[in-house]
Amino acid sequence: MRSKRTDEQLEQLKQELGKQIDVIENAILENDFKAKESALCSWCEFAEFCPKQKHILETSSLAPKEFLENDGVKLVNKYVHLEGLKKDFMEKIDPELEAAKKELFEFSKQKNVQKIAGSDFTASLASYPQLSFPPEQREQIKRLLEEAGKLGGVEDINYYELAKKLNSNAWGREFTEKILKLAIKGENRRVYLNKSRKELG
Repeated sequence: MRSKRTDEQLEQLKQELGKQIDVIENAILENDFKAKESALCSWCEFAEFCPKQKHILETSSLAPKEFLENDGVKLVNKYVHLEGLKKDFMEKIDPELEAAKKELFEFSKQKNVQKIAGSDFTASLASYPQLSFPPEQREQIKRLLEEAGKLGGVEDINYYELAKKLNSNAWGREFTEKILKLAIKGENRRVYLNKSRKELG
């Protein structure tokens, strides 16, 4: 590729490049290098100064033992380990939590109460209608929305916003019913915990 520039344009380019060089040099001196990740990062000559690249670069040439003894590497490995423990714990506790939530809502219905007192906390129960859209119905839903001019040129459907529109009956009863026939109606149950009054006092 070739380009032709006048002397004036070359001088302007020279000044612009000079300004960019000054910005980079000042950022290095002040340790304030603003990183912008892109596909060009692997070609960058300033990785050793970049906050998003320099630790990767510093550790890439370390021997295995030195790598594992690096403070940053140890911290990341510790965090990953704890995240794994958290995930394992949540997978174990989730079924028990869901069972306890179900029992709370059964008690709520039986006693006709929405707030339930505990030793230290009060549980407030709330439920909201929830719509889900099976994958096998999504093409038909999209076609109906397109035919009715409801997509507005958008290629991908935001199903959260779609559910809000349907729940509010914003498109009228007849059209809403057409879409609802393709959706699965459910219920989102939430439990909110608040410190009991005696604890606050």
